[in-house]
Amino acid sequence: MTVPQLALRKSPQQRRRRLTTIAAHGAIASLVVSGMTTGLATVATADAHNPDFGPNVTIFDDSMTNAAINQELRDAALDMSGEINHWTTKRRAFFFKPGTYGNPAYNGAADDPTQIINSEVGYYTSVAGLGLTPGEVQINGALHVEPEQVCNTPWWCQGPGSLNNFWRSLSNVAIKPIQRPYGYDAMRRGPEGQDVSEGTVEPNRMRWAVSQAAPMRRVHIQGELTYMGRYGAHASGGFTADSRIDGVIQTGSQQQFYHRESSIGSYGEPGVWNIVFSGTQGAPADDYPDSQLNPGMDVHAANKHANYGNTPISREAPFLTWNQANGYGVFVPEARTNASGPSWSGSNPGAGQRISLDEFVVAKPGTNGSVDVAALNAAIADGKHILFTPGEYLLSDSLKVNRANTVVLGLGLATLRPLNGTAAVEVGDVSGVKLAGLMIEAHDVKSDVLVKVGPRHATVSDPANPTTLSDIFFRIGGAQDGEIDTALEVNSNHALMDNIWSWRADHGDDADVNIGYQWERNPADVGVRVNGDNVTALGLFVEHYQKVQTEWNGENGRTIFYQSEIPYEPRTQEQFSDRGREGYSSYKVDPSVQTHELFGAGVYSYFRWVDTVWAENGIWVPKRPTVQVNRAVTRWLNGCIPALSASLNITGCTDGQGGGLRHIVNDQGGPAFAAGGDDAVKTKWMRSYNPATGDTTPPTLTANVAGNTLTASAQDNVTNANLVHIDYQTSCGLWKPYTGSVTIPNDIENVKVRASDQAGNVSTEYHWSRNGTADNCQPGDGDDTDPGNPGGGDDGENPGGGDDGENPGGGDDGENPGGGDGGQNPGGGDGNTTPPSDGAGKTNPPGSITLGTRLTASVRVTPTKASGKRGWYKKPVTVAASGTAPAGTRALLQIRVNTKAWQTYTGPTTVKKNGKNVRIQARVVVLGTTTASPADVVTVKIDTKKPGKKKLKAKAKRKKGTKVIVLKAKDKTSKIQRIAYKVNGKGKWKKFNKAKGIRITANLKRIKFRAIDKAGNKSKVKTAKVKAAWRR
Repeated sequence: MTVPQLALRKSPQQRRRRLTTIAAHGAIASLVVSGMTTGLATVATADAHNPDFGPNVTIFDDSMTNAAINQELRDAALDMSGEINHWTTKRRAFFFKPGTYGNPAYNGAADDPTQIINSEVGYYTSVAGLGLTPGEVQINGALHVEPEQVCNTPWWCQGPGSLNNFWRSLSNVAIKPIQRPYGYDAMRRGPEGQDVSEGTVEPNRMRWAVSQAAPMRRVHIQGELTYMGRYGAHASGGFTADSRIDGVIQTGSQQQFYHRESSIGSYGEPGVWNIVFSGTQGAPADDYPDSQLNPGMDVHAANKHANYGNTPISREAPFLTWNQANGYGVFVPEARTNASGPSWSGSNPGAGQRISLDEFVVAKPGTNGSVDVAALNAAIADGKHILFTPGEYLLSDSLKVNRANTVVLGLGLATLRPLNGTAAVEVGDVSGVKLAGLMIEAHDVKSDVLVKVGPRHATVSDPANPTTLSDIFFRIGGAQDGEIDTALEVNSNHALMDNIWSWRADHGDDADVNIGYQWERNPADVGVRVNGDNVTALGLFVEHYQKVQTEWNGENGRTIFYQSEIPYEPRTQEQFSDRGREGYSSYKVDPSVQTHELFGAGVYSYFRWVDTVWAENGIWVPKRPTVQVNRAVTRWLNGCIPALSASLNITGCTDGQGGGLRHIVNDQGGPAFAAGGDDAVKTKWMRSYNPATGDTTPPTLTANVAGNTLTASAQDNVTNANLVHIDYQTSCGLWKPYTGSVTIPNDIENVKVRASDQAGNVSTEYHWSRNGTADNCQPGDGDDTDPGNPGGGDDGENPGGGDDGENPGGGDDGENPGGGDGGQNPGGGDGNTTPPSDGAGKTNPPGSITLGTRLTASVRVTPTKASGKRGWYKKPVTVAASGTAPAGTRALLQIRVNTKAWQTYTGPTTVKKNGKNVRIQARVVVLGTTTASPADVVTVKIDTKKPGKKKLKAKAKRKKGTKVIVLKAKDKTSKIQRIAYKVNGKGKWKKFNKAKGIRITANLKRIKFRAIDKAGNKSKVKTAKVKAAWRR
């Protein structure tokens, strides 16, 4: 979720809700048993014709009046909407049996609940049809989601808008959109002077203005669909799959969105940052910007369309269904490969299996959310599937899914919370398991992992029947404090993740969106860890964890659509530092991985408290041609607010313009930061990562085992030695950071060591074997403990280091990043205040190099927007550079153009060099050494020359029996954009159409024409008289 800067206002929830936890022997959830409920009684089969879904499920049929249905829906929406219900414990699900609801002919101007089905969908609410296909439930009206409006001038008050519209869903219905404002919706007025409420939409359109964890699946919109508020309003979605939208879709203010295997009528917007499609018929062609190749592009007009083509592997979520003959059941779609378009059509539900509810145990939350986990586990072992009705479930032990093909389905955002430090769900070494529709929430008793899919080194998998997680949403903090190491760990091979939101809360019940949390609240290291091979993620949202958001260790993994925000709360760089490197990469692929693909990724930064924290990159991958990153973007969202930070005694917020992401992938792309203030600076796009660019030399690793002691060191030609990461692996364990000598236990047979630099280069692995025996890793072998180096690293005890919150202002003894101490500023040295200079006596301007934790350089070009087409400048550009260096370092900032020698930076300079790849670089060097920062690079296209007059030509040609004049022009550098002409030298300039030419008529005497190149340079005007020979 993205939080805009808003005027400070007191939350209506300035209270701390502490949920009562109960022991395992307390009241337990009831289980539907032959239509009856039982406490600890033996679990038996549910009745498919007469199940008890409990009080939180409402089922409509077409014998009910529209008014009665609307009353139910609207009462729930009122009860489950707005900021006051953001953290409610209520959960609801509404189902429509097959039939037609609402009057398709209604075209009245106002809401009429007797004519149409028309309601908002609130928090923790699911609405779905019970047919096998969407067309079996025809709704005439709208089931919609509206943004939150907090002022009377919505154009100037875009937040929070839809940024907090999480945790709801719509599925398996056909809707003819007839949306009308009603109730509170109708009272939300438009901009002053306009008598149009915010809830109004255009005819034949429905609004679904949501952010994360609000999927639309298997829906047929028989008209148009908008994902944003009427007057803009921020939105951070979203996920639509297996759906058909007959008309236009409008993403509008959505920062990013993913459509998977759907059909759309049309989409004609450029998108904000990252609009991704896979397997979607009617989607726009792949057209994605690149900030480095086109630095002067119009970022608002440029398309941000990432179209993957067909989806390689997918599976739709299981869903509840009903018919008169068989009663209730769950339809489980089969996996599809190379898929395009919805899985269903007409009355054909697509390939899959209908499982009768007779084969399910239906769980309802007991007193205070307790549940008999042992009974559920016994039911699974006995061959039953599990259906959780809406509610919160407090688990005394893990739900253990050890039987292949088991379905665990949640209705109405059913929420599982482990009480005793266990996982909520553990999947065994089996294949074909389906987990869907669940929220998994951390408890204040720490869990190592919340959901574990397969044991480490799992061996059982089926590519044609992958274990699948659909609409699984994790939450650490928010409603109550929680603590974990990892939210989701996937160890099973060929597993499939489909619409996952793993979220460490940035705000909560006692911390509103303007203030949020401090770093010490809700400790959580990793959002998603993948150890299995051939794992696919389709729609992966991971946010705010304190280390890596997504860690991918398995081979041949693939992610299509990734959205991530790194944590908001670090008050010092030391808190958010990966073994000396600035920040943690959001998406990190293990250095030993040989094959991986990431497509359509967005990583965003917002450091809430200080403007001195950076992340080196958004994505880190090993530098190999077989590890691909395509269509990626980084964005600086917001900065700190000096008054707010000062009010909390936090130092380090100067102007709210600092910090950000230095690169997109490894050492390439970026930076995305606030300097300059426009979107071209705050946002950086990369079409494709090229592993052949930048630093391509791997570190040199030296490792040795003497006796039982491992020692290692590494050097690199660009990355400072203390920033080169050395990792080691013992037998069947995961790779671990090497922080000093390691004692190898006697039962360890093999040890591997490697080194990697910031640019993605990886050394040759060192391998030591005790007896020359290969490891025989079995399922369950390997864990996170480190028997050989118990003192190395912090083991999550104090994430990020820091000061345990005792000095929330950051730093100690005055050593804050913004101030330095004792004159130890870069360029000064220890007590030497003379500015560093080169051999010619040249020095950097004051302030060019500022204090940092490492050597960095940044170069920028002005104007930021090019004058011509496709990033071409027609005038020389001005280049400015800056850098950072550690305290006490005597360093110089240097720049160079193309392959010229490096020069000392003496201030902004003009670059006049013409060409389509003018390469401008900056670096910081340490005087008297060969140590230098990675070079920051900007490539610009400059053409200051007009097309030559002698390059303009006119001649006659015969086209389709008619004599015409053809105009030609050449330009050496940026090439010709267009030719303009005037007939007989009169009137306005017209654009020459090469395909048609200029028809020769009796009245045509002469042509005046000129050429304009792509940089915008205009040639001198040339006149061509019509020759007599041209008329023959």
